Amino acid sequence: EERTIGATLGAESVNKSIFAGVIGIVLICLYMLVFYRFLGLFSAIGLLLYLIFMVASMKLLGVTMTMGGIAGLILSIGMSIEADVLVFERIREELRSGHTLVAASKLGFKRAWISIRDSNAVSLIICAILYTGGGIIRGFAIVLALGIVIGLLTTFLGTRTLIDMIIRRKITQRAWLYRVEEMEKSV
Repeated sequence: EERTIGATLGAESVNKSIFAGVIGIVLICLYMLVFYRFLGLFSAIGLLLYLIFMVASMKLLGVTMTMGGIAGLILSIGMSIEADVLVFERIREELRSGHTLVAASKLGFKRAWISIRDSNAVSLIICAILYTGGGIIRGFAIVLALGIVIGLLTTFLGTRTLIDMIIRRKITQRAWLYRVEEMEKSV
């Protein structure tokens, strides 16, 4: 769809989209904290790192934020959080099967990687196809592809490094921090 609008209306649409995105990010962080507890904290920190790297990369590459770009950014945030969810669920499965927290973390990241890699590879192929469409679709494809790459880096380098550094502390060894005991009761 193509419409001609004034600069004020366009800026207002972008500002409303950014505001909605901020509200969404806050709600995502709250959900991750409630549902994944301690791991959710790392997800929130990872999301903050993700946003910092995205903004820096977009500035460095000279990407102009359009409505398509905002949509790509919001979708890539969701994909980044999805990677965290897959990893965290794998970690909890490993904890329930009796592994130590250190082993569960290592296995969780290793076993979740295949699914995350494949889904992101498909999304990157779609971005390449959409890029040829031009216009607002091209901006969407560029921001989404950039977001996918940065999301993978923040999950597998940033979040993983933070988790590996912290889980060796005794206070982090309690099962309730990961909602493992509640999961066992419901099974």
